[in-house]
Amino acid sequence: MKALTLKEKYLYFVKTSKKNTNPQVVVAFSLGIAFMLLRFT
Repeated sequence: MKALTLKEKYLYFVKTSKKNTNPQVVVAFSLGIAFMLLRFT
């Protein structure tokens, strides 16, 4: 299985979260991504 990049994972999550939106999950995930990007760049 091809490993997804962070950007692909994020875009996939955004797509799926639009169907069944749970704002708390979206916010938590966005903060997690932002934190990871800040840490690793």
